[in-house]
Amino acid sequence: MVRTASRTRGGWPLSGRQFQPFSVNRAKGQAIARGIDRVGIGPAADRGLFGWFGDGRYLYSTCYIGNLCEAIVQALKANLFTGTFFIRDKEEMNLREFLSARLQASNYAVPTLSIPRAMAWPLARFTENGWNCLPLKGQPPL
Repeated sequence: MVRTASRTRGGWPLSGRQFQPFSVNRAKGQAIARGIDRVGIGPAADRGLFGWFGDGRYLYSTCYIGNLCEAIVQALKANLFTGTFFIRDKEEMNLREFLSARLQASNYAVPTLSIPRAMAWPLARFTENGWNCLPLKGQPPL
């Protein structure tokens, strides 16, 4: 269900949830990745190259295409031609539930590897520095 579009804080189309830096970083990453070969999660999971950060149990948002179309119509009716909108379905789920269902539906293995969130950034820095400083072949793991 889409409410009337407005620019008011706390109302639609802005999310009532707290700011999530992951969303910002994801958007930046997607902007950089345009035109670059992408790696599918399913094949990575089958090869043991995909795992969860913090057990994967954090909020994740989806958006049904019909809701997206309705949000666009509401924004146009309200003369909102510029701005940033967070459009999502009403139902909330966690990332692990969503990706596990998608992987199972495609007959891929659901990963069991989980790295605590507190270790994620140090591990990423360590891996990146290792690939930059050591004569390692290939690309660093994602």
